[in-house]
Amino acid sequence: MFIKSVVPRFVKNSRGERTIEVELVSYEGKFRCSAPSGKSTGKSEVACYHKDGINQSMKMLRVFCEKLVHENFLIKSVDDLKLLSALMEKFEARHGKLGGNVWYVMEGVFLKAAAADVGKELWEFINDDVNDGLRPKMPMPVGNCIGGGLHSKKVNRKRPDFQEFLLIPKEKTYSRAVTLNMRAYFYARKILASSRGGRWSVVGGRRRMGSNDEGAWMTDKNNEEVLEVLKGVAKKFGLRIGLDVASSSFYDKGYYNYKNKELIRDKVDESDYMIRLVKKFGIFYLEDGMDQEDFSGFKS
Repeated sequence: MFIKSVVPRFVKNSRGERTIEVELVSYEGKFRCSAPSGKSTGKSEVACYHKDGINQSMKMLRVFCEKLVHENFLIKSVDDLKLLSALMEKFEARHGKLGGNVWYVMEGVFLKAAAADVGKELWEFINDDVNDGLRPKMPMPVGNCIGGGLHSKKVNRKRPDFQEFLLIPKEKTYSRAVTLNMRAYFYARKILASSRGGRWSVVGGRRRMGSNDEGAWMTDKNNEEVLEVLKGVAKKFGLRIGLDVASSSFYDKGYYNYKNKELIRDKVDESDYMIRLVKKFGIFYLEDGMDQEDFSGFKS
């Protein structure tokens, strides 16, 4: 894989925040990769950028990319990315950490270019290293229907404590799954509107229900009220319920501090509560039901 040019630049992510994109040009074409970023991050996650911020990461990345121009990399498998990793580690040893987002975009754009170099799609190139004997399947979309927690603004000074209330299709085709998710998404808005449980704004003289920065509807309902809405929606459209609790966002010194409705649960209470919710609402997928470092809570 001969590199003709590598150009890093600033772009905006889905939240309108600055992030980094890298464009690599080889004999096989032009390839781009940009770094996403989540709203909530874990304590053990690698820092996105240099300790002095994204501008310093960009300055360092430009210097690093200049060193790659007209180099030839023999990358025939994912494992061969160690050639890039070795160069990046050597660079960081002299100049400081580039940041996790920089590593992500560099490895991502290299993988895209390497796949094209051997005449394969990116997923085929990655799957060649798996060797599990299973037939590749198309990933199915998960719909972020109603939001709360750090992802959403308050409605009437309230919002659900849980971060994402999800709808998960059972369909075998991607197009059908998307169609059902979209229909269910707008039906949920209708239910929230009928109960005056959403955040509304006026745009062009028309009232519109507000959504958060990930597109989920915002509401003043509490967690179980939202799950009741989702249970009805899921039943109507033949979907399953998923839940990203993001409990670390309301965990403090051994206790889970709920705001809507206000109460405090200890580790055992929180574990029992998650189990009750799974049984009551038939929750298919549960994420981060306990704090990221509450290992005893996960065991209980």
